[in-house]
Amino acid sequence: QDAALVNILFSHCSRRASEEGGGELQRHYVQGMHMLAACPLWAGLSERWALGAFEFVLATLCAGYYVDSTFDAFERDVRVAEALVLEQYPKLAEALQAAGVSTMILVFDPLLCLFTRNAPPKSALRLWDVLLVEGDAAIFAILLAFLEHLLPDEPPLPNTPIDDMSTWEDFPFAERLKELAATADVELLVGRAGQLMDAPPGGGDFRHRIKELRRASARSDGARRDLSHGGAGLRRDVLAHDDTLVGKALANVRGWWGGSEGASVASGQHAQADEQSPASPVSRNAPEVVELSRHGETVPCEVVQGPLPTSVREAFATRPVECSLVLAESYQPGDVVTLTGPHGRMTLRPPIGAKPGAAV
Repeated sequence: QDAALVNILFSHCSRRASEEGGGELQRHYVQGMHMLAACPLWAGLSERWALGAFEFVLATLCAGYYVDSTFDAFERDVRVAEALVLEQYPKLAEALQAAGVSTMILVFDPLLCLFTRNAPPKSALRLWDVLLVEGDAAIFAILLAFLEHLLPDEPPLPNTPIDDMSTWEDFPFAERLKELAATADVELLVGRAGQLMDAPPGGGDFRHRIKELRRASARSDGARRDLSHGGAGLRRDVLAHDDTLVGKALANVRGWWGGSEGASVASGQHAQADEQSPASPVSRNAPEVVELSRHGETVPCEVVQGPLPTSVREAFATRPVECSLVLAESYQPGDVVTLTGPHGRMTLRPPIGAKPGAAV
């Protein structure tokens, strides 16, 4: 299945490149696609039919997520999920707020990977049966069915009331959701999702509510764009999107999701990209920030446990990795070379003195 998966992704990226008049295939692969391409193979489909299912899912259930460099479609649906949680499970919304946890952290797998990242293959296939029949509204219904069981019945801290907001400061929301995805009775989840779509709490039509929330989010996005271009009559304190939990999380995700050139690196390491000048290398000891014009910032960082002080910024990051390659015979000293890293394409300058054919 590994070879079939590579063939599917290669075919998809080749088609995309051809439609856009050429270019590097790697540019059309986005981290997470492999999970969507794998699910049809788990179902036993041939490469041809699996490719068709994969591209159908990208175009319908994940519409806009993997082709939108601004992440507007994904951010819109994060806001939809956030609104649904507030409407359906206000206690959970309060707990997330108290812990400083963005809803975005809980919707990566449901929205971008359609439950394939954390659920066992057999369960993921059953959920896809529902998604392919019911459409994208079922994504939110299944997510709500999972979240219904996210908070424990008993307080996680001894002698602390379940409704005490300090209870949730260290609660592992994301880890708990992964456990539920791995162990939940999928038929019960499907049944509960069906109930939510047919008769959501508070009445109304679930699919219509999704459309309403998406329109409201689109209007909000439009207002922010108007503000960023000097639109008048809009209050900055109302539209200070970058100060919200979702905004902060999304700012980190943009660099991580689009490729690893802008990912944060561990303290004591440094990154070089084609925007940097060899005459101004980054000190391995000084806590400098390297400005990468296309991909945000790279800064020294470290893994920490427990609550963070307000002065510390939390970021999505990858641990330090070592990449190696053999320089082409056409390599000239000072050239920038490209290689495939753990999260996609990355560029770097080989060490001074490196020669064509050398391993670096």
